[in-house]
Amino acid sequence: MKTMKQMNTKIIAGLMAMIMISCTSCGNDDTIVLPIEKGTDRPMVKAIDASFIPELRKLNIETFDLSRVPKDFLDILSNLEFNTVRLRVWHSPSTEHSSLEEVKYFSDEIKAKGMKVWLTMHYSDTWADPAKQDMPSAWKNLPFEVLKDSVFQYTSKVMTEINPDYVQIGNEINYGFLWPEGNSSNLSAFKELIGEGVDAVRNANSKTKIMLHFAGHVDAIDFFREMNDIDYDIAALSYYPYWHGNNLDHFEFNVNLISSDLNKEIVVAETIYPFATLDGTDRFLVPGYPATPEGQSNFVKDVYQVVLDDPKGLGIGIWGGVIGAYKQPKPGTYNGTHWENQAVLNYDNVQLPILDMFK
Repeated sequence: MKTMKQMNTKIIAGLMAMIMISCTSCGNDDTIVLPIEKGTDRPMVKAIDASFIPELRKLNIETFDLSRVPKDFLDILSNLEFNTVRLRVWHSPSTEHSSLEEVKYFSDEIKAKGMKVWLTMHYSDTWADPAKQDMPSAWKNLPFEVLKDSVFQYTSKVMTEINPDYVQIGNEINYGFLWPEGNSSNLSAFKELIGEGVDAVRNANSKTKIMLHFAGHVDAIDFFREMNDIDYDIAALSYYPYWHGNNLDHFEFNVNLISSDLNKEIVVAETIYPFATLDGTDRFLVPGYPATPEGQSNFVKDVYQVVLDDPKGLGIGIWGGVIGAYKQPKPGTYNGTHWENQAVLNYDNVQLPILDMFK
């Protein structure tokens, strides 16, 4: 049960967030309206995760368009009909990367380019995914009610600073988040913590769309049915063939099942495919889609088409983007990250055909 002090604190935090967000756009309607997608009755989110761009910039690494002309990655995106940029935010990372300060600054730049911001709140100091959901060090050993309030206050602060168009409450939360308290084995506690994040977003800006994010599609319907009493807007999925099955028909079946059962919009939050072979990563390949620039583009296009064909399909988010091999260029074999041949830039940091998929 919430104490009167906690309730008053939440009310004040919500009012302050709304006031601060309103003041950032006083006299300026900066809402970005997406156009209706050709052949559909709705706009589509065409997104890419660009969280690594600040790190590339700090390393003075240039990116290039198809003509090999040096061009900032955001300019490449905005010229190719991408309309949304996905960014992760960590609570207290070990470096400045993915910190609230860095993400706020970069978000402002993205908005100035005319693109929407899709924020992924990990509620961790580092990566959160189905295998690990470590809560921020600053929150460890807090009493449960204090932890709930911390989620609310932190989410309110992030909303005030960034005011995203879309926000994920957690990242790939198949088995909960903020472990151990928020592990899905304790479903009621997990949902209470999710609810604090949702309340903070709703109090700050009722127009921000809230996502819950599940990695995969096979068991996703059971997860989202468990969340049917949570006030969220969009069901988000990750789809990587190696982990989640390489049968696109099966994937399409589950996308349709989830959207129709929930009567909610659905988005593929993360997907990508190799543009080149690399020893140790052949397991990521799908029959009919070679590890070539064209094979990469065709696979992601076909995933997008599944979402496009669903009446509730909202769009797609390409993951990784520029993770590449910029610290170890032009690898001949697997040498540190199985993502280095799954970027949207080649080993010379030149734009790949996948970025033309929306043209």
